[in-house]
Amino acid sequence: FESSGIEKIFRDLLDGFADSLSTGEAPMMALASSVACHAAIKSGEILTQEQMKGLFNRLFECEDPYRCPHGRPTVATLSREDLDKIFKRR
Repeated sequence: FESSGIEKIFRDLLDGFADSLSTGEAPMMALASSVACHAAIKSGEILTQEQMKGLFNRLFECEDPYRCPHGRPTVATLSREDLDKIFKRR
C-alpha cells in the first residue's frame, strides 16, 4: 500500500468505528465489516477461474452468504428474459 492508501484505510476504519458508536452497532462488528470491505474484490478486478471457484466456495461457507457485512446482497437472480436481453436473444 502507498502511504496515502494506508491513511485512507485507517481514516475509514476510524470513521466506521465512530459511526458504530452513534448507531449502536457493536464496535468489533463495525471494524470487521470495514476490514472486509477494504479487502474485498473490487468492481472490474479480473479473477482467474481458480480464484472465482474459491470465492464461490468460501461465500457459501459463510453464516449468511446472501449479504455482505453491511447488508448488501451478494447474489442476484436473473430470469430467462434477463439473460435473453443480456445476450440479445430477443
